[in-house]
Amino acid sequence: MSRYVALDKSKHTQLRVRQSYGAELGDSVSSVPVILPELTHLVADFPVVVIQSKDSGRYRLTALLGLFPAQNLFLQGSKWDASYVPLNLQVRPFRMGRRPDDANNSNPFVMVDADSPRLSQDQGEVLFDDAGSPSDYLRRQGEVLSLLADGEAQVTAFIDYLMEKELLEETRVSFNDHQGEKKTLTGMFAVSQKKSSAMDLATISELHSKGWLEALYLMKASMAHLRSLVHRYQRLGSD
Repeated sequence: MSRYVALDKSKHTQLRVRQSYGAELGDSVSSVPVILPELTHLVADFPVVVIQSKDSGRYRLTALLGLFPAQNLFLQGSKWDASYVPLNLQVRPFRMGRRPDDANNSNPFVMVDADSPRLSQDQGEVLFDDAGSPSDYLRRQGEVLSLLADGEAQVTAFIDYLMEKELLEETRVSFNDHQGEKKTLTGMFAVSQKKSSAMDLATISELHSKGWLEALYLMKASMAHLRSLVHRYQRLGSD
């Protein structure tokens, strides 16, 4: 369970963040929210779909890492078996905080998961230097957090547009688990092959003007990895 608190140099000056990978570090996740600028990297390894969050009800652009809850098929012991690590995984154990009275989100601040297994007193990247200033590592993490915050609004607009134009369709994948029982992964929306191929010039032009045309095609291309994810599970994974 996460416990986020505002990052405070007076309280957290001795903290370090471990940069390795492992189930014990919280890397056993089956999916992760992503933003549009990541698609050019994600398309090399991951299927990217739209999933509705059970907590917030929001639709989120999501990279699939596994077929079962808490299953990350790209985590092989202490190694990451893909060419790219999604930003929301790179940035842990941090997230951006916003004050309730800051309606315009003009003064965001960095929060840290005080219970994260990545935190250490003697291993990993330091957060503050000897003078108490943010380290290069912490500044980079802040930049990624800002990129993610800006990207979330763009993702919401992109998904709303695809739904408005009926360019998304529900998709599923069936496979046999390691006991031979048939399973079906549902609750995902992907770019419709048929409808996206039949887009009129006005829709194509509008997508291009918004900077979303490439994102649509990258998302569409990424679906080739859905079956690859099943093959990875059958070869490497465990239930």
